[in-house]
Amino acid sequence: MRDINTFLPFWEGFSVVTIKPDGDALQIDLIPYAARFPSYSGCQKTCSTTHEYCERTIRDLPILGRAVRLSVLLRRVGCRDCGKRMEAVSWLERYARMTRRLAEAVENQIRPWALGRSNWLFAGSLRSRKRAAAIMSLIQSARMNGHDPYAYLKDVLTRLPAQRASEITELLPHKWAPV
Repeated sequence: MRDINTFLPFWEGFSVVTIKPDGDALQIDLIPYAARFPSYSGCQKTCSTTHEYCERTIRDLPILGRAVRLSVLLRRVGCRDCGKRMEAVSWLERYARMTRRLAEAVENQIRPWALGRSNWLFAGSLRSRKRAAAIMSLIQSARMNGHDPYAYLKDVLTRLPAQRASEITELLPHKWAPV
């Protein structure tokens, strides 16, 4: 499975630790990369001294009808010229709206499913529509897990007749490994 930070590269200098539902909202926890030196919010110079950390919670635009809260661990840094201040984070500016880019990424991931949904209307019968939906789901799941859909389906369909019923979950895209 791919690293979540390659799928969600929006928070420059920060790494996604967890994404979890929190009531009706979506909680995303971010921590700064340890190897990255923060820049000072006053003069924009790079600082090597971190004095303390503080957590900041930001309400952002909703995604798929769910409110989004970002929990960001920020560093208080020292500058020789300007003193102590919070690190500069460009995507935290008021009008940057990182979640808009996240929402667009989510929409791009589900767009093939939405296009397929209109195609399933013309599949002929209810059974064939359900089969087409299942195949589209497998193809999209394979893509999201970083597999070539053709190689994945070819391998799964050849292994399926000989696979034990108790081991069938090994063929799911998030557990599958080519033989």
